[in-house]
Order: sequence, then structure tokens, then C-alpha cells
Amino acid sequence: YVSAYPLPSGTFYVFARTWQDLTVARAGCVRTLSLLIPVTGWASAASLRSFFDLLKGDGLPSSAVSVDVVESVPEPLPPANDFSGEELLEAMFLEDAKPVALFDAADPELVAERLMTAMWPGLRARLALSTFALSPRKVEGRFFDLVFAPKDAKPRFSDWPGRRVDARAGRDSRHRWTGAIYSRVFMAPFPKLMGDREGSLIE
Repeated sequence: YVSAYPLPSGTFYVFARTWQDLTVARAGCVRTLSLLIPVTGWASAASLRSFFDLLKGDGLPSSAVSVDVVESVPEPLPPANDFSGEELLEAMFLEDAKPVALFDAADPELVAERLMTAMWPGLRARLALSTFALSPRKVEGRFFDLVFAPKDAKPRFSDWPGRRVDARAGRDSRHRWTGAIYSRVFMAPFPKLMGDREGSLIE
């Protein structure tokens, strides 16, 4: 699973992948590869694919190494099918901001990549996200903004202070912009929160 969160200093952003470690006899062990990315580079990247590619885990380093990342040209992303993301978007962008626990998403990593790619730089730089959690997660005392969890983990989120959203349960939209934002973020080849016309109005 993937985790993403800013360090308290505000200078670097952590983007990490965790695997089950099958090389040891003890059950439940994991390995994590973390990228420490200058927050300005992370926030302003037009595509996050280069960072995802660095986390493929083909031969994990035994010590810290420095890597020059060449920003990749944005490529179209597949649509997030079998995903009712309207309530998630409303909770994150159209209503009072609260942490969100998203249950039973079919492809958490694709949803996360699309969502982070679509975000404005300031939002992306502050986001704390994990594509797999069996219970609430915190960083520096605050709950992650978004965690993906399996359906059977719902009882562990009974005291969750934010929203609990079923990724497969469709419901009526509560805001006039919900459908348009959903199409742009989760279905369009190049995710973005606003269309060209709306974007030009705030520039």
C-alpha cells in the first residue's frame, strides 16, 4: 500500500510504499520504501507517475540514496471504474473539511493517484493519505485526511471523527457541481478539479 504525508518541517513530503516481507520467517513483517521529496517539487508536479515508478521496489536500497527525478510528461490514466466517488469529493472539497475513511474501494491506488494528480498544489502539499488502513491513522497527532480501508474494518472506525464513505454505494449528489467534478477527477484521461473555463476565472 501507499502512504503520503508532509513532514512537520514543511520542507519535505514523504511518499512511501509498504510490502509484506516474505523473506523472513516471522509473520506480519513489512518493508517500506520512502521517498523524501522537496515539497515544492511534489506539489507542483504535473504528473505523479515518476514518483510511483520509483516505488516499484525492484531491488530496495540498503541505505539512503539521492535520485534526480525528471518530471514525466502527463500520460492519460485509466478511469476509476466501479467507484462511487461523489460522496468522497463532496466530503473533501464541497463541505466542511473532515478526515475521510473510504471503505471497499476496488482500486485504491488508482483512486489515490487520480485524486492527488487533480489537486491544486497547496492541497496536495498538505494531504495525508494511506491506501490501506485497518484502523485510524495519525501523523504528528492529526488524523490522515484520507484512508482507504477494507469493508470488514468498519468496526475499528466507530470512533472516527470524520466521514465514513462506502466506495461502492451510489447516492444522490448534494451539490450542483458534484457530477462535473467527479467526471473530471475520476473519469477524464487527465484528472483535474476544474475545467479550463473555471480555472481561468481564478487565475
